[in-house]
Amino acid sequence: MAPPGAIIKGWTVALVPSPQQAARFRRDDGARRFAHNWAVAQIKQAFDQGTHAGKHDPAVWSAWSLRKRWNAVKAETAPWWAECSKEAFSNGIADAVTALKNWHRSKTGTREGPGMGFPRFRKKGKDRVRCTYTTGALRVEGPRCIVLPGAGRIQTAENIRPIWRHIRRGTGRVLSATIRERAGRWSVSLRLEIAAPWQPSARSSTVGIDMSIGDYLLTVMRPDGTVAVKVPNPRALRGALAELRKDRRYPLRRSPQGNH
Repeated sequence: MAPPGAIIKGWTVALVPSPQQAARFRRDDGARRFAHNWAVAQIKQAFDQGTHAGKHDPAVWSAWSLRKRWNAVKAETAPWWAECSKEAFSNGIADAVTALKNWHRSKTGTREGPGMGFPRFRKKGKDRVRCTYTTGALRVEGPRCIVLPGAGRIQTAENIRPIWRHIRRGTGRVLSATIRERAGRWSVSLRLEIAAPWQPSARSSTVGIDMSIGDYLLTVMRPDGTVAVKVPNPRALRGALAELRKDRRYPLRRSPQGNH
C-alpha cells in the first residue's frame, strides 16, 4: 500500500544484458527454483508427519520461519549459495508458502476463482525464468541504464526517461525489480513509489459551487455565506460576452421602418 501522498506504479522495460549478466540472471533463477523445491519438500514432510501425529509443523505456513530454517542448513544443502542473490532464495520460499495458503483457502472455500492444488515441485524448462530483487544495488542511473544486484549496470532497449526524471527529482524510488526471460528476450518489471500530483482536498466547510456569476467563472461558498474561492472568467470569455451584448443591442436600435 502506498503511503499518503504517493502512488505505486509499474513499468516493464526491455533489457539488453551482456552474456555474463544473462548468465547471472539464470543462476539466480536456478537458486529461486532450488529454494522453492526445498520449501515444498519441507511442507510435504510436515503434512506427512502431521497425518500420523494429528498435527503438522506450523512453521511451514510462515515464509519468515522457513527462511530462518533455510539459513541454518544452506551451507550444507547448497554450498554454492554465496554465488547467487539472497533474494533468489527468498523468492522461492515465499512462492511455496503462497501456494500453500492459496491451496488452503481454495479448499476451505474462502478463495474465489478456480481451485488451487497442493504446492508442487518445479522443473527447469517448464518454470518461467524470473527473479525479483527488493534490496541491494537497485536503482535507475539514466534514461537507458538501470542497476541490479549482482549484475551491475544494464542497458535498456528503450528510453526510460519518464522514470529517470522521477528519480532525478527525488519524486520516485524503486521498490522492486523482477527479471524475466521469454523466447530469449529479457525484460524487467520495475515497481516504483511516486509522489502523487497535488490535488485540492475536499473540505467539509465547502458546501456550494456557483458557475458563471458575474465576472467569475466559479465561486465556492462556505456554510456561513462567505466566499472560499473565486475563479475569474477567462479573457476570451469576457470578450465573447461583450461581443454578444453588442450584437443583441443592434436590433433594438433599428427603426420600425427598417423592419418592413
